[in-house]
Amino acid sequence: MESQTGTQLGNTPSTTTATAAPPTTTPAVVESTSTGEPAKLSVGQKKRLKEKAKKEAARLAKENEAATPVADVKEDEESKHQRKMDWALYQLELGQQRKGATRDQLEESRQVVRKLLSPKSTLVQKEHLMHVVFGGKIEKYMKEMPIPKEYLAKKQKEKDALAAVTAATAAASISPSTSSTPSSTTSADGTTTTTGTVSDEPTVESN
Repeated sequence: MESQTGTQLGNTPSTTTATAAPPTTTPAVVESTSTGEPAKLSVGQKKRLKEKAKKEAARLAKENEAATPVADVKEDEESKHQRKMDWALYQLELGQQRKGATRDQLEESRQVVRKLLSPKSTLVQKEHLMHVVFGGKIEKYMKEMPIPKEYLAKKQKEKDALAAVTAATAAASISPSTSSTPSSTTSADGTTTTTGTVSDEPTVESN
């Protein structure tokens, strides 16, 4: 009985208590946790955080752009283009007033002004022309050399006056003519008198 018992006990696997694995935290994290200071991020973690922040910013910008009405965007582009046009025309006008300007320079400046003001030139063509004349930093120059308010007020008055004249001309061309219908009368002696023509002068016809 004792041998059987010993055999049975010997065949049974020995039960050992599993010990907990040591924490896998890096020394830097352990040190910061023990000292109460924030954990230091590795280079890879910082890079991933930056990429995540960039993606989030791009997503928010895209949502804001989608929420902006198309009409407002178009109006902003048109107003931006008009500000460039005003600045370019002002600089060209100053160049024409310069004492040392040659005849060729003045003629070239006038040609640029005509093209910028021409209704036949498209917006893309005008933008390209301003880029050729003033370079690619026109917005920077606009901040460094702004247009005087007096000049803008003067140009606005000129535009208003031109618009008033154009409207008056259009209204005059639409109004009907005031010519009356001619009428004829025959007297006792057989003569015919016609009145009501444009000249309003009677015409006498003899038989």
